[in-house]
Amino acid sequence: MKYIMVTNWDNHWNKLHNNRTLFTLGMIRWNIDKIRPVDNTDTLFIKKHRITKEILGCWGGKVYDFKKEMYKDKEAISFGVKLEEIVNCPVNYLSYSEGWYYEPDRTPKGDITALGKEKEAWQSIQEEFDISKREFGKRINFVQNQFKRDIIFRDVEQAYILAKSGYSKPAVILSGGVIEELLRLFLESKSENIKNKKFEELIEICHKKGFLKEEISNLASAIRRFRNSVHLATEKTKKNTISKATASATVALIFTIVNDFQK
Repeated sequence: MKYIMVTNWDNHWNKLHNNRTLFTLGMIRWNIDKIRPVDNTDTLFIKKHRITKEILGCWGGKVYDFKKEMYKDKEAISFGVKLEEIVNCPVNYLSYSEGWYYEPDRTPKGDITALGKEKEAWQSIQEEFDISKREFGKRINFVQNQFKRDIIFRDVEQAYILAKSGYSKPAVILSGGVIEELLRLFLESKSENIKNKKFEELIEICHKKGFLKEEISNLASAIRRFRNSVHLATEKTKKNTISKATASATVALIFTIVNDFQK
């Protein structure tokens, strides 16, 4: 299981006093009486703009040391916050409002339907791209954080399903995010200085250092341009609309890149 915590407050999440904060019971989006908070649970911390709701920051980490308190005459739960890394906010959490969410294990014990869907998606991926989920996991062994690995597995699976279902725009956005994060994490594993580097700069570093072949670098640059082109401001005519073929190619590039990293 994991928690998703969303706020629009100042000094969150990377500027907390004593690394502690709280939620009033009214902001907890699950039945806390039936499922008690658990120390050291993997948590996604999201900070949004109070007015525009734009994502201002997103971090992966853990929560711990839960305590019942009163805050402005309201019952609340306080807790410690441990940030572990900056992450891209997953697409499926972009619309979450302020609050504390509980997400159970993706495939709960006995949930055959959920397990079947995940197996079906990765079976199709293996048939189409000749790479199993297990092999993909081995090829991204430079990603050491388990929470981050789970996010990557999930986003790859969802990007594939979106592309196959004809939802080309979200497929490209999600795939582009996965590619960018894989490039960042790979370069971090090589002790490269990538602080504040943009997508195209990550591609350039990989190419100059010989981590990616030239043709792969060109493809990654093209995907970056495709991803940028799907913003609402630029999508003015049908010629600006992303095709299903482009979406499928973007998903395929995820596997091409991780394969190239190993050589």
